[in-house]
Amino acid sequence: MTYKLRTFLAGTVVVAAVGGCKGSSHVSTTRDVSVAFRDLGAQRSLEAELTPARVVGDHLELTLDLASHFPGDARARWAVEIADDAGRAVGPATIESPIALAGGGKASAPVATPAKLADGFYVVRVTAVAKSGAASDAAVLERYLEVRGHEATPIDSDDYHTRSRALMGGVL
Repeated sequence: MTYKLRTFLAGTVVVAAVGGCKGSSHVSTTRDVSVAFRDLGAQRSLEAELTPARVVGDHLELTLDLASHFPGDARARWAVEIADDAGRAVGPATIESPIALAGGGKASAPVATPAKLADGFYVVRVTAVAKSGAASDAAVLERYLEVRGHEATPIDSDDYHTRSRALMGGVL
């Protein structure tokens, strides 16, 4: 199986897996870069995961988990962007203050979407970076949601790309 990395506007990275069993040409995409690099066999110094924690009416609360695999102490920080399926930012990106990660240490932080989002599809994008001495690593994670009737619902990437305007490149 071969992998192709492609970067789009706003730092979105798509990893396409081409090939498979007996010459198939199945193409799949993932928006979780840290998973993609593990699939490529590269050792990650920063492991990051973004998971939905709970739905509170019209917004979604998520948990960002960071794990350091640096040999020594590291500093990490992250930025959170929320965009609609046309690529328009929903408010300014937030950049969190740096935190310390001991060698092999872990940290968790809450991430929430704004309340009162209009009906539609949204992506929550977290870019996490960490540095230890001269070494550094980064991860870009995305999670998707649909707001309908002021109720937020987490959805998977297939649902997002099938039902939203995302594959059309937003507004043309």
